[in-house]
Amino acid sequence: MKKMSIVLLALLLTLSLAACGGDGGQQEAASDDAAGAEDSTPYHIGFTLLGTDWVLNYMRTEAEYTVMTENADNGWEYISADFSTDKMQSGVQSMLSSGIDGLIYSGIYTTLTSTIIEGCEAAGTAFVMSEFPPLDDQIEELRASDQFVGYFGANVFGQGYQLGEIAARQGGTVALTISGPIGDTSHDLRVAGFTAAFEEGGGKVVGNAHCNFPTEAIDKSSDLLAAHPDVDAVYGATGVHTLGMVNALKNHNRTDTVKVYCTELDSDLLPEVRAGRMIGDGGTAAEFVLATTLLLNRLAGHPILDDDGKQPVSDEMLPLIVTAENADSFEKEFIDEHPFTEAMIKKFLWKYNKDVSWADYQDFIDNYSLDRIIEQKNAS
Repeated sequence: MKKMSIVLLALLLTLSLAACGGDGGQQEAASDDAAGAEDSTPYHIGFTLLGTDWVLNYMRTEAEYTVMTENADNGWEYISADFSTDKMQSGVQSMLSSGIDGLIYSGIYTTLTSTIIEGCEAAGTAFVMSEFPPLDDQIEELRASDQFVGYFGANVFGQGYQLGEIAARQGGTVALTISGPIGDTSHDLRVAGFTAAFEEGGGKVVGNAHCNFPTEAIDKSSDLLAAHPDVDAVYGATGVHTLGMVNALKNHNRTDTVKVYCTELDSDLLPEVRAGRMIGDGGTAAEFVLATTLLLNRLAGHPILDDDGKQPVSDEMLPLIVTAENADSFEKEFIDEHPFTEAMIKKFLWKYNKDVSWADYQDFIDNYSLDRIIEQKNAS
């Protein structure tokens, strides 16, 4: 009798295992969710907001969306530096003291880089950088820190350069520029890029103004326009500075004679683009999405390293050129909707994609375009 019971038990166990193995299709369909469920430990992420304007808030929103896509239970907080070095430093220290697990740091103030490294090392907090590139001579110092995850951003010189090429090609001969404070690496490089391309194309940049605060943009633009009545092109290093220039052009009744070129378009500027008075670039929120995934992968214990086995410092990506022809499409894909779907984000997260590597990031950089974003959205 005991022998029969053992045989029966073995038979039932065999049938049970066979039934589990026969559900391969269902298991495959649930594989992504299963992979993501392996580690649901929430992280507390801090973000440094340089100040309050449309583009900066937009970037913050997309970084937060990425964090919450990784795990809806993740914590999120941010500080606004109000365009102040002191507030940036004290805000970062406050978040480190609060016990954040990771920091998304906007490194506009290069004099703070060593201080931020020391603070993150003391707190044991991993940090990633985006948009504002580190100085070349700071990269080695950053990579020497165990807490540095990487930098992911656009080619800021290339941002200005590609718009300077367009301005010269469209017949511009005399140009002005408006940007943030001297020493803002990203703004300085954008202006340098625009100037180089515009002058290579036969034009001349005859004046530029630097604003310590965006609220100065209208008055400083007005002063430039008054001093240079022959100008036929202007370049703004950000949307908020360009908006000041646009208002100054209206005040001077020169909107029909001066073409505007803008890096990091605000949504408020799209009517100018549609009217053919402006060409800009956009889509830099993608930088913050991908930088945030680098941080989340590091926190998950699977840091993404570049082809040399180092923390990636990538400034290759060029933003999208936005014209009257594609303004509606850009607005739909990047403003009305998130530029990345949840499925697109999860392809860059080890939690959901165990095969993710730097090659995936490089492929995105190499093929970044509005059409590619639409294609990936439709496929997800």
